[in-house]
Amino acid sequence: MILSGHDADGAAGINGAMNRWYGGMVHELGHAFGLPDSTRTDGTPMSASFYDYPNCHFSQQQKNGIRNGPYGRFLS
Repeated sequence: MILSGHDADGAAGINGAMNRWYGGMVHELGHAFGLPDSTRTDGTPMSASFYDYPNCHFSQQQKNGIRNGPYGRFLS
């Protein structure tokens, strides 16, 4: 995964709250494990709820998608 300059600055604590950047990285990791964006703000990192990280969590359906996806063995 490659971060844009904007994201790299955020990850370094420049120009934004760290929790927003952590949540954004969790969101992008979700994509790396095959999850799509949520269609609504649903309390998961795959929706706009990632702005409220760490107060968002993957749903059981998303966890199952990660485990059963092409990279699930990586997590075993």
